[in-house]
Amino acid sequence: MDTAHKFLEPPTSCGTNTVANGPSEAKPKRKKLKGKRAVVRWLKLFRYKKKKDYARMTAEEKILFKLRKAQRKEKELVEALNKIEPKESSETIHDPEILTPEEHFYFLKMGKKSKNYVPVGRRGIYQGVILNMHLHWKKHETLQVIIKTFTPEEVKDMAVELARLTGGIVLDIYNDDTIIMYRGKNYSQPPTEIMSPRVTLPRKKALDKSKYKDALRAVRRYIPRLEQDLELLRAKAEKEPRVEDDFEEHLRKISANLKKEKDSKLDFDEVDRVVLRAASLLKKRR
Repeated sequence: MDTAHKFLEPPTSCGTNTVANGPSEAKPKRKKLKGKRAVVRWLKLFRYKKKKDYARMTAEEKILFKLRKAQRKEKELVEALNKIEPKESSETIHDPEILTPEEHFYFLKMGKKSKNYVPVGRRGIYQGVILNMHLHWKKHETLQVIIKTFTPEEVKDMAVELARLTGGIVLDIYNDDTIIMYRGKNYSQPPTEIMSPRVTLPRKKALDKSKYKDALRAVRRYIPRLEQDLELLRAKAEKEPRVEDDFEEHLRKISANLKKEKDSKLDFDEVDRVVLRAASLLKKRR
């Protein structure tokens, strides 16, 4: 709870610094939040004030608020992705073996019929995928890598990356989601350091990277939509007749016009004056 107090409470200054220009400007010290309930209560109050501020905004201010928030989130996600990438650069050079057409046809047919496969989920390529592929190649020559959560272009890039990291040969990509790979003619199982290369991410960081990518993709789809809504709103405001923005100035004009009407003297005829005088006399008699 001490860390929560540090983040929630602004730093309080000493008693000598609280008085700036006199005792009238001295600020009272804020009470320290004690316990989890006090922290939750303060957070609820903070959220309530934020909702009230948002409700008072105009339509254009609301869109600008959302746009600034989305742009700030995009910047944070890009920084997080750059930070989570592995620091060590891969110096592996992939030099695949050359297969004859007959060998390619034979291994491809064998790979399509084989039932051993490695699934690639939302984490993409990480250390566990490379290790599983080498464990399959210990007893089988061909292997299927099934990728269901990526686009066909991303599957092609992943096939090139897998061939570079494992040293295998990509035989074919069919149905846009299955890569058939051959281990090579002179394959020998490498040591553990190569089967789990450091240039790839571990399991937890690979999941975090996938979450950041999904969030970044969603934010980048959301920002153009907000910009379009803002342009439409401004175009609509330009077409509509302009209403006076300053309501107080409008009220001042109305009061000034009323005063002018009261101050202006009405020109009565002689008949009107006689009628008014008679009415006043009748009131006095009553």
